[in-house]
Amino acid sequence: FDPGDRVLRPGSQGSVCSLTLIPTQTQRDALQTSPLTLIPTHTHREMLSSLLPCSVGCPLPPPSPRQFSCKHSSAILVSFAMLGCSQQRVVETHFSENQQQMRTVEAATKARKKEYVGCGGGNGLARPVFLFDVMGTIVRDPFYDDVPAFFGLTMKELLTIKHPTAWIKFENGLLTEDDLLRNFFIDGRDFNFAGLKSCMASGYKYIEGIEAVLCALKSEGYQMHAFTNYPPWYKMIEEKLKLSQYLAWTFVSCCTGRRKPDPEAYVEAAQYLGLRPSDCIFIDDQPRNVEVASSIGMVGIIFQDAHKLEKDLETLGILVQH
Repeated sequence: FDPGDRVLRPGSQGSVCSLTLIPTQTQRDALQTSPLTLIPTHTHREMLSSLLPCSVGCPLPPPSPRQFSCKHSSAILVSFAMLGCSQQRVVETHFSENQQQMRTVEAATKARKKEYVGCGGGNGLARPVFLFDVMGTIVRDPFYDDVPAFFGLTMKELLTIKHPTAWIKFENGLLTEDDLLRNFFIDGRDFNFAGLKSCMASGYKYIEGIEAVLCALKSEGYQMHAFTNYPPWYKMIEEKLKLSQYLAWTFVSCCTGRRKPDPEAYVEAAQYLGLRPSDCIFIDDQPRNVEVASSIGMVGIIFQDAHKLEKDLETLGILVQH
């Protein structure tokens, strides 16, 4: 966090809502003897700056109940790491924001992983259940390189003329393909939509080394599910890569209507599977998505590459044997 953001301003006038902190059992035990430290992400700092008249990032005595009253025009749910000071890993201010966030997530999940290994898995299950992000974790995302080239633009140029929410709505199942064609660009210009789909399809491929990891986990009998933000074009991924030979397309945002990092998406995924969050291992290349998974009790792993993933799984007692 930025030291300049440590003191938050009182909230604006409006209806009263509450910010509730829900620790894991390990964290609850730690809080009996250790003070409480809150480490919000940049996004949460901006949101909290208008909500809570308290210091974030500074030690607080263990409150009971762990609830703060604040004023805001509508109720919100904020997720962030809650750690006992003895478990906190220092986040140095000269790191880039992404590095800060990854360090924060690492600290937030450290206790969860220790608790997980110590009990041989979450809540007595013989094996954990894997929830995999797809784009950027299993499959190369062609949007950042191939799509700008398709339009003859740089990524920066594309972002200045692309509609800011059309793709997100497409991922949420709120727009059809015809809607996307009309709204892809801010000015509504026409373009070769079939060509765009072909460009995307040609760019889909497995990230190096990840297919071997999926194959090994499948051979060991682990249950795996896709948990991804993507439009109906996930079917093009399936058609090309046959991802369903390894995992089920169970939680795709265009079908569920929820996108990560909405905490409810994670809670509903665990409920749908009849599991407690601690029975799930969530893997994603985006730190903020992993942070939310950890905050509700899942074991979160930030994907960097297949080799690092294997090492992370080893810390959980899961050996990936090719």
